[in-house]
Amino acid sequence: MIRWAIAGVIALLLIWMTVIEPFWLEVREVSIESDRSTYHTIAVISDLHPREYGSLERQVIERLRERSPELIVLAGDMVDDPEDLKTLGDFFGTTAEGQQSRSARHIAATHSPG
Repeated sequence: MIRWAIAGVIALLLIWMTVIEPFWLEVREVSIESDRSTYHTIAVISDLHPREYGSLERQVIERLRERSPELIVLAGDMVDDPEDLKTLGDFFGTTAEGQQSRSARHIAATHSPG
């Protein structure tokens, strides 16, 4: 009986790790009052890991376009492999489309391997 319970938990974890979590998009809106910032709308993106330009990336672009951020901050852990940098570059090309009039900027946080 315990073996089946352990096998069930492992199966659920594998399903979560491979089917659900990689395609999970969480959007939080936080309002902060400040006289120090010239930006009114800031988007923070983390843990995108784009291997290909797929449905998750399209959802992120759609959400960004809905909110029209003036600043996009990459808060880390964006790629797993240097080959994924091209996909990330394609992503940024898409985020900038239609936002030139709002002078969108991207700021990349540093990533420490390990």
